[in-house]
Amino acid sequence: NDSIFDVCPFVVRKKHGTQNIGINHLNVIRNFIKGSKTFGESYNLKELIRKTLSEEEFEQLKASAKEVVVTVSNLSLNQVEYKALSDFQYEEFCEWVWISCNYTPFMSLVRKNGCDYADGGLGTMVPIEEAIKRGATEVDAIILQTEVTQLNRMPSRNPFSLLTNMFAFMLDRIEHQNIRIGRFVASHNNAIINFYFTPTILTTNSLIFDKQMMLEWWQSGFDFAKYKNKELSQLE
Repeated sequence: NDSIFDVCPFVVRKKHGTQNIGINHLNVIRNFIKGSKTFGESYNLKELIRKTLSEEEFEQLKASAKEVVVTVSNLSLNQVEYKALSDFQYEEFCEWVWISCNYTPFMSLVRKNGCDYADGGLGTMVPIEEAIKRGATEVDAIILQTEVTQLNRMPSRNPFSLLTNMFAFMLDRIEHQNIRIGRFVASHNNAIINFYFTPTILTTNSLIFDKQMMLEWWQSGFDFAKYKNKELSQLE
């Protein structure tokens, strides 16, 4: 979590094999005293993005025919916006990537161009429709949950866990809606969608970042997608 948060708003406790989160009261109070509008701050993530995507790699992508687009939510104008790498210089694009990851109110809210911006997932979790509008005829959609719902969340133990559960529920509904709309748009534009779901439930709290666990998730998902490619035909 230190690579993500410079002000972490919660503490994680393991009990009976599950991870429970609680409010880090000291950090949250300090953040509010400083005038922040969110429980935590995620400026460390901004630095991590700069380390992960070098300026040289950025220029290589810009010179290629590849189109890299991130999704952000404009809370001031109540709309979802798409930011393409080709439209920006390195520093500004890194900032848009960072904004697209900021799961408010637990992570930083960014004021930019006179508007408040946050994670694009608050408006669009799976932007299949936008990909097809931009000319895609085949879309690989990676869905970070199982194909069949198998989740029974633990009871909320405090206001913080209640808030995270509520957000998770709303984002799950948004994701399902995006998939339905994507299928509809694909069927009317002769596009193919390849859906890749996870073989197991990864986590019940996407705010907990464990490097080793996340590496295992990535490998598991990669192997499962490879198997699905061999066994199943394309889904439309």
